[in-house]
Amino acid sequence: MRSPLLGQNTTAELLSSASKGYERETFIALFLSEILPPIYRFGTGDITDALANHDSSRTSGQIDIVIEMPWAPSFPLPTGGGIRLYPAEAVGTAIEVKSNIAAQWCEVVKKARKLDPLRQQLGGASIDQRTGTVCVHDLEEAPIPLYAVGYEGWQTPEVVLERLHGTPLDGILIVKPLIFAWSDRREHLAREAEWKAVLAKKRHGDERANPTQASCARLLELQQEFPDPAEMAARMNSELYSIGSIWWRDQEPRLQIDPGAWHAKNVEQALHLLSMKTDVMQGLPALLQFVAIIHREVAKRATMTTDLSRYAT
Repeated sequence: MRSPLLGQNTTAELLSSASKGYERETFIALFLSEILPPIYRFGTGDITDALANHDSSRTSGQIDIVIEMPWAPSFPLPTGGGIRLYPAEAVGTAIEVKSNIAAQWCEVVKKARKLDPLRQQLGGASIDQRTGTVCVHDLEEAPIPLYAVGYEGWQTPEVVLERLHGTPLDGILIVKPLIFAWSDRREHLAREAEWKAVLAKKRHGDERANPTQASCARLLELQQEFPDPAEMAARMNSELYSIGSIWWRDQEPRLQIDPGAWHAKNVEQALHLLSMKTDVMQGLPALLQFVAIIHREVAKRATMTTDLSRYAT
């Protein structure tokens, strides 16, 4: 097929003639940099965060494509070749590009796991692209968005979704065929962190701690300890946890569980509602969704700020 966004054929004729370096250059020059606003810079290099001063292992290794925030500095490395060192807060999105992502999947997973512990510290205001409203963010730490792109790879949406689960990636795009799978990984991690903080307050006797959020955190805690939903239900009942109402999935019923009313089935229902959300598309809509999500990631961070002096301490 011919994609008006790529401006060229996405057939094997182009893909089979491209070396790895040419693929990256084409991906940047003819795709993202022609679609996203010109304020963003594109480069390649290592990402680090402020804790690297105390732990030198907190670097990502070379990331294929880094979309850099217009307000943030980055540093050329002595190795040359255009490779740079990026503070985590300077990164709008990181992208790994592979000729055949199925054949090179181990490399992608290894890079994702190296990047996963790094955190951006951001705060300020951003525009929610979906609602057009201004969002004010307290200073918070978040993982760096990471997407993997394969010019070739798995052929079915089900397999791409399966690969996305359990891997610290926010999405996978296969150019041939056009398949894009993505998740709400960072939102999910933020929710979990909030729930854990509430559970800690409850355990310290804070009567104002939200019982539903504390219950969600305790349920996820038990999931790591006990694989049997019936045993998890027994624990939740003995500890008198309850859920007022959760409905975090579109077109899902609300779930309410009173103290002592847990059983294997509603434990499974609750875990489903609390799980990371994923989705997948095929064809040109998949490419459009990929562009929309990348734009949303960088646009959110473009108006946010951070104190890079943390890197000097």
